[in-house]
Amino acid sequence: MDCKSLISKRVYIRVAIIMLVTLLAKFSAASENLDELFNRIARRTSNTFYTGENCTTKPAWNPMSMMYIDQISGNEVWKISNGTNATYSIFGLDIGEQPWSGNGSKIAMKMRGQTCFNDYGSQTWLISNVDGSSPRPVYESSRRGGPYIYWTPSEPATYYQFGSNGLGEGADNRILYKHTLDNQNVITRKSWITGFPWPSGLYAPEDFNKQTISGDGNKAFTFLQTDVATATHPIYSLSLTGTPAIDNPTGYTGLSVDNYWGSSTSTNITVTHDNYVGGSVATKIWWYWMPTNSQGDWWRSVILGAGGAPVVNSSHTTLYNFGSEMEPIYMNTGGNQVPEGTCVTGYRDPWACDNDPSTTPNSYMSHFVIDRWGTKITGAYVDANPCVGFSVYNATTRTYDNKCINEGYAGHYSWNAWSDWIASSPSAAGNVKPIQTANYKTSVIKPIANAHVREGGSTSTTYQSLPRVAQSPDGTKVQWVSDFLGGTPNVTLDMFWSVAYYPYPPEIKSATKNGGNIRLIWDFSQGTSCASSSQTIPRTGPIPNFANPRTYSTRGWPHETLDCPPSPREIDKFRVWVSTDKSAWTPLGTTTYNNCRGTNECGMWAENSWSYDYAQPVSSTRYYAVTSLEYSGLESHTLSNTWKVVTDGAGNVTTQVQQSAYPADPGGKSDFYKTPPKAPIYASYTHKEAPAIASGQYTIHWNAPADKAMIRYYNIYAKDGAVPFTTDLPITDRQKYRIASIPASSDYAGSGAFKYIDWLGATDGSTQYIVSSVDYQGNETIYVAGHSPLDTLKRVPK
Repeated sequence: MDCKSLISKRVYIRVAIIMLVTLLAKFSAASENLDELFNRIARRTSNTFYTGENCTTKPAWNPMSMMYIDQISGNEVWKISNGTNATYSIFGLDIGEQPWSGNGSKIAMKMRGQTCFNDYGSQTWLISNVDGSSPRPVYESSRRGGPYIYWTPSEPATYYQFGSNGLGEGADNRILYKHTLDNQNVITRKSWITGFPWPSGLYAPEDFNKQTISGDGNKAFTFLQTDVATATHPIYSLSLTGTPAIDNPTGYTGLSVDNYWGSSTSTNITVTHDNYVGGSVATKIWWYWMPTNSQGDWWRSVILGAGGAPVVNSSHTTLYNFGSEMEPIYMNTGGNQVPEGTCVTGYRDPWACDNDPSTTPNSYMSHFVIDRWGTKITGAYVDANPCVGFSVYNATTRTYDNKCINEGYAGHYSWNAWSDWIASSPSAAGNVKPIQTANYKTSVIKPIANAHVREGGSTSTTYQSLPRVAQSPDGTKVQWVSDFLGGTPNVTLDMFWSVAYYPYPPEIKSATKNGGNIRLIWDFSQGTSCASSSQTIPRTGPIPNFANPRTYSTRGWPHETLDCPPSPREIDKFRVWVSTDKSAWTPLGTTTYNNCRGTNECGMWAENSWSYDYAQPVSSTRYYAVTSLEYSGLESHTLSNTWKVVTDGAGNVTTQVQQSAYPADPGGKSDFYKTPPKAPIYASYTHKEAPAIASGQYTIHWNAPADKAMIRYYNIYAKDGAVPFTTDLPITDRQKYRIASIPASSDYAGSGAFKYIDWLGATDGSTQYIVSSVDYQGNETIYVAGHSPLDTLKRVPK
């Protein structure tokens, strides 16, 4: 699956478990100021893991989330799994994956090794809300395991999978199922495409290999593992929207991948090593693939024609004269690969030739991924010609947009976002090179977080612990895995996501009187019309704004030059702020962002502007601003442009003007709001409270305050034998005692009552706790109502 077979220098050896004494000695100064979490590593093998609920409970699963601040970048990092020592809690170990749902509200991971997670090859998919709430196994799904969850980018929280006959729930491997999740991750399964010709229960389809659903969600491609002797693997093109169907019910059969779309006649390439689809029906859908073990060409083919059938040149008598419908990425001539760094006259291998005769030919590029448009490719050179690091190749112009953006980074990449930003992770061990984002247009590089690559084990053998990054749909977050808090290298891999940049605020455009209110109006400055008519030539709508849209990409979607830049997908709502002095800001209220909510709507926007009404006093001056809030709980940490409104004695608007411009760094932090939230109330805890009755299991209870609208999550701190900290401990050091961050959205019943099970406490019952409130801007209140400041919680008597 991963590209270890491509680089002969690397040797990948399965690692033995390192002695715990050695591990703890290495972390005598705990990474990221997470002392308490490191103190608990030994208990992962000795304490009893808590599940506590039946597998099908809807929902009652204990959140497993914990937020900490990366000590290098200062960014939020969320750890959202916390399994046992035998847990393999990851999305996968491959490049270019997409664990995020279409609107970024859900995230998928695999678990194994404990109750409710071992009924499908000892591993089961778990889907959690991105903020950590409602983690639930996929017991209503058509299958438990398989290599991927195949989220569609065109709907908020929907994925596709073929059935598995062995589950006892009526699923069939000849049916493609559509799965839709509600807010608490309860799945509705629907038969979506039938008529696949393989025998029931005989062969397992490959679903879609990684990112093989088009960017608009309309098309998908799958292939079947069939007769090994003849090495035939029929490929099927599927229409997922409109009338769902197999475009060619018999598949493209009798030919291998390479012999059908490629040039080789002497090498029978049967399956792909990597497989990506980008683009849309409105433009072109490009399918990129690389054969297994690099035995043949790297190709891209545009998917055109009736029913989405590929347009191919079927002649095998000569080497092809490549046209726009099919072209090589890494060339093969008569079954012999073009040597790395060699440019063959008449062929346009972008890695070997780069279409620039004045420069030295470039070396082979590894670990490539494509963007959502299907037009740009990024990957890592594996030697110093021209650099060890990643570049961006424009497959349309066959030139480089940028070379060596991030020299020295030859690890793994993701360009899943509709964004100008690319995520990259290092291959080096330790904390020298953090996960980063890089802007392909400006070459600006920003560190995201330290993944602590291989800190949990040998620097040469723990290959699976290398992080594979995956961007969220807007690129505001990057998912990765690490074993540095698990205790067992290469085995206990937990899932993390880091903030790459905060959601961008929109831009205020005007304020008008609306009855007795002031109506504030804003948009994302993408252009005055983003209708589909703008795709036509000659243009029937105005020119989109590519110079300064308030979005994450400065290209149009789906057409890069004819359409407006893509609207954000992960935003749930907007918050409106007001000030009387341009300094102290007060939240007024929120309004819903209705885009990316309906069926097949993500990318086909229902709204282009938004408004909010506020009863501004007569004869007054007010200043307004807006922020964006995601489903993840992230909120813009900078205000939009600010708008001044002056009213007369009748409430009429006498002045309305922009007071300050849109921020230069809309994804950054400005600390404009520092009012702490209200504290949790009625907090208490007990050891071995039913149903968490094993030694070391503590149940912590608390209630949300009456004024809870600004609380995003609650932090839990712990220490054995004493209160975690007192007032003299600096705020920056309190992270040392944090063990969990429980999202406010995990109040499933809406009662305001919360419960958290800590299964890694001291088995002698001595652990003590503190609970705090944290708002959307990161302000934290430690004090517990009804107790002395920073005192221990009340212990419930046994």
